[in-house]
Amino acid sequence: MRKETFRVGDWEVLPLEGRIRSGDRVERLRPKAMDVLCLLAESPGEVVERDTILSEVWGRTAVTDEPLTATVGELR
Repeated sequence: MRKETFRVGDWEVLPLEGRIRSGDRVERLRPKAMDVLCLLAESPGEVVERDTILSEVWGRTAVTDEPLTATVGELR
């Protein structure tokens, strides 16, 4: 997953710092939320399947859809 700084719209994403910022506004993201954001940013304009996100971000940990749904809500 990405580790360098990149932009999503008006937001600058700083993966190594776990932050996003736009102007004077700075938000911290949980590590899993940052991982999901970086994964989605690697495929702009494409649909990333739920199973792909779960396997890439949560790995072999058995999770339901709830953590992914909560993480996407956090990113919105």
